[in-house]
Amino acid sequence: MSERKDAASRREGILAAAMEVFDAHGFAGTTIDAVAEHAGIAKGSVYNYFPSKHDLFYQVLSHTMGAVKADTGAMFEDAGLGPPEKLRRLLDYWSDQLPHFMRFGRLVLEFWAAAAREDEQGDLAAALGQYDTYWLDQLASVVAGGVRSGDFIPGLDPRASAAMILMTLDGLMLNAILGTGLALNEGAIEAVKQSILTWLTCGKDMPAGESGRRGDRNE
Repeated sequence: MSERKDAASRREGILAAAMEVFDAHGFAGTTIDAVAEHAGIAKGSVYNYFPSKHDLFYQVLSHTMGAVKADTGAMFEDAGLGPPEKLRRLLDYWSDQLPHFMRFGRLVLEFWAAAAREDEQGDLAAALGQYDTYWLDQLASVVAGGVRSGDFIPGLDPRASAAMILMTLDGLMLNAILGTGLALNEGAIEAVKQSILTWLTCGKDMPAGESGRRGDRNE
């Protein structure tokens, strides 16, 4: 059992080191040697867990996605939360994790550029597709529940609405990553979250975030 824990801990350490090296140098500029040096282990030890740089990046991606699913799963499944409260908590989670998502988003963009030239994107494309499907399914479920409960406006297409939310959040993050000049400060992020909730609820009583309570806006 101890050996198994040690192996799991070593693998986690390599993934953490790889994330930092990929972020600092990009996919193309990262080497297994650099990851090993950053992790404080021999190069061969990295290969004991990950056969290639491509596989290492894929595992970093999968690890990050797994952590997000673990963090959000309880929110999606919490029967004590109404749809607006559930959506607000998910939007708060997105904004709280935005620096990490942007950091990882840069890696994904850079990887796609390299993988497209090398025709190695198959497994990564599948992983990203599963991740998008996860968010689309979960958000569509929240919207559908809100329509049924009367919290959201009638006639909404849950899947189309979920896709719109995802495209809005992804678009904001992409503009921030590319440095287009879009001001993604706390006020702008809160305005986006409130706009999404207002759109779905037509201005009904909504759960307020820490920085966007209705009373503050009406004063």
